[in-house]
Amino acid sequence: RLIKELNAAGFEELRLPHMAVLQFPGPDGARPGTIAERAGMSKQAINQLLSSLEGYGYLLRSDGEGSARVVRSTERGHAAFWKMVDILRDIE
Repeated sequence: RLIKELNAAGFEELRLPHMAVLQFPGPDGARPGTIAERAGMSKQAINQLLSSLEGYGYLLRSDGEGSARVVRSTERGHAAFWKMVDILRDIE
């Protein structure tokens, strides 16, 4: 139901695995390895999801301190996250 409603709300590209990533960058961003830990997924799997979400315009990966990359949600990513929260509230 979550994915169906997100897709109907204009977030057509989103699939269930994307939810594991969209909920974790937070307002200050996070490193891909941190997102992988939080989601309980491998770094390789997370990087594939990050690439697709970045391509769809939901996330940006930028240089952080040193050589670390930081993942941040775009405006579209924030909108999808908050729509996801609204849908989950309605489901409860």
